[in-house]
Amino acid sequence: VGEAAAAAPPALHMVEGPAGEGFYFPADPQPESTFRDGANHLVLVEVLLGRLKDVQAPAPALTGEQLGEDGYDTVRYLNIDQGMYVVHNQGRLLPRYLVTFTVEKWRGGAAQSAVLRKMEAQTQEIYDKMALVDRMQARVSDVRDAELQRLQAAAEELKQVIDRTAAAVGTRITHTAEHASVDLTAAKGKLVMVEEGLMNGVAYLRKAMQLHDPSSIEAAGQVLDTFLLKSEPSLRLPTVRLPSFAVNPGGAPLGDALLRFDAYDETPYHNGAAVPKDGVGGAAAPEPAEAAGALSPSRAPPQEVDLSSHDAAFDGTGVMAYLARRVGGDEGNAMDAEEVNLIASAGAHPRATHSLASLCGAARGGFFLSKDQIGGWICIDLRAHTLCPSAYALEHGVAGSDAFALRNWVFEASNDAVNWTELAKHTDDHCLGALKPSHAWPLAAPPGAFFRFFRVRLTSPCANSSAWCLCLGGVELYGVLRLGR
Repeated sequence: VGEAAAAAPPALHMVEGPAGEGFYFPADPQPESTFRDGANHLVLVEVLLGRLKDVQAPAPALTGEQLGEDGYDTVRYLNIDQGMYVVHNQGRLLPRYLVTFTVEKWRGGAAQSAVLRKMEAQTQEIYDKMALVDRMQARVSDVRDAELQRLQAAAEELKQVIDRTAAAVGTRITHTAEHASVDLTAAKGKLVMVEEGLMNGVAYLRKAMQLHDPSSIEAAGQVLDTFLLKSEPSLRLPTVRLPSFAVNPGGAPLGDALLRFDAYDETPYHNGAAVPKDGVGGAAAPEPAEAAGALSPSRAPPQEVDLSSHDAAFDGTGVMAYLARRVGGDEGNAMDAEEVNLIASAGAHPRATHSLASLCGAARGGFFLSKDQIGGWICIDLRAHTLCPSAYALEHGVAGSDAFALRNWVFEASNDAVNWTELAKHTDDHCLGALKPSHAWPLAAPPGAFFRFFRVRLTSPCANSSAWCLCLGGVELYGVLRLGR
């Protein structure tokens, strides 16, 4: 090895090549390509490769900006035997060592052998130092990545709890506002009904006492007792216990929300006939033999719509299309009308063309693309409605391309957004892509089970990418829809 050259070390510079103007590094450096006649410097550079894009055909016009827009950092050019890494951004290069040398022809002899051994020893020392640096950097990187993953998981868990809590609180507040007037009206009606019933019972008892008939008096007393016993509990409006949401796994619950609501018939009934409102001068009170009836509030059964049949995905026969048309005709949107709500675990990607609401309209267009997030999901909240599902359909977002196409995911259902039931699991599923814009899958849900929440959750990155992004142009559900209002 000769002495270090007195001249300044050569500067790194970009060169024109088959993958555009950039810094070219052989994937497997060989001595014959590194040590050439006339060269006296060797720069050992550490390269931050990042996300690799494999390129087979020459692309001399490729730039770093185009590469970044596609979500990549470095080109791996494969159209040569040994392969080549091409870096367009000098900020991803970290020069480590500058080796200055001279190339001498072999002349034989002990002196030359000593020089060769010295050169080999110095070269090995350099590689040993580089290996030590690599190990130290790998250790630091492992610790950093583990800590980042832990923080990201904790932040995601907290975000999910906040989203579920906000959705639940918003729904409960809406229900409370809608039913507060119903509760008050029903309570007033029951008080009037009890007052009138007591007046009827007392009048009947007075008539029996005027007749001085012990059996009639006893029967009238039984009528009054029966009315009081069966009417008084009806004044207590039933309570519906809503699910509790845990702030952190295994922690104390956020608390149970109690919402009182029901609808009652304001007309008092006794044995199927209306009780006279005038117990003295009105129609005759019921005979004792007819006094075995009981007051009972009437409640209309929930309305159910069978939306199970469909000829193809997004043929306008599903739940989203039905709810959208119900509120806005052919151009309606179920989310904008607050019939349903869609929630994504991560925000919208800058490349998304539309919002989440576009996925559930009668007329769709564009696509929603979520930000990169491991295990990302999109949740459908039917709000006041529930569904016994039979199938579901998805539409791929990017037309004519497999970019961001779903390959591995699960479809789940829940009634509290905490405990989820897996309805379908997809592994290496190629039903969505450039040639297949949409597809519908049957579901094996528990018989007669109705759910409020449904979600699509990724279990691996998307096709042609290392990113965990959900890219959808539409979502549809099929089954028996139970309308809540």
